[in-house]
Parts: sequence; C-alpha cells; structure tokens
Amino acid sequence: MGSKPRTLTGLVAPFGKPGRTSAGNLQIDARSLTWSAPERVKLLVEHDPNRAIGYATELTHTEQGLQGTFVVDDSAEATAALASAGWVAASPPMAVSWAAVSSGVRVTALG
Repeated sequence: MGSKPRTLTGLVAPFGKPGRTSAGNLQIDARSLTWSAPERVKLLVEHDPNRAIGYATELTHTEQGLQGTFVVDDSAEATAALASAGWVAASPPMAVSWAAVSSGVRVTALG
C-alpha cells in the first residue's frame, strides 16, 4: 500500500429494511451480524471471494444498521472498482459479502 491508506466508511447493511438479493428478498435483523475480528471481513469486488480489495478496520452497530470502515488496497483492480462504483465523488452504501462472517447472521426472508 502507499504511504496513506485509502479508506471507505459507510452503511454496510441497513437493519429492518427490505432488500433484494440473489437469495431473494431479505431483511437483516438488528444486531444479528457478528464477526470474530473486523479485519476478517473483506471488501470484495462483485461478492467474489477471490477478488478481495480491502478489509474492515471498524464495524459498529448503529440504529440505522451496520456501519463500516474499510482500508482499500492500491491495486489497479481496487482503483477500477472504486471508479466504476462512483465512490470517487460520492459515498453510497457499500456492498460487502458476509461469507467470512460467523454463522450468527440472521436474516428475515420477505415476500
């Protein structure tokens, strides 16, 4: 990494809000996401576990949902992913794969 790491901070997973996923319509229950250490939660390109471009440094439960801060590496793939997602000029919600999170994740299927 360069001398100053790139970081992203934002809402990772809203609680109690319906969302469409590849597994169908789901809703994440408040405080249902757990992890052993923040750095074990990876920032992935298109949810592909072979394309990690960063890792969490802080994960916090808030009233709105899970808030996260991620260090993003300075690889070409990470730069391209950030640019294509529009994160250069804005701060939209982040997509994070929870495959590395412990099995304590509880979601509510909707619809």
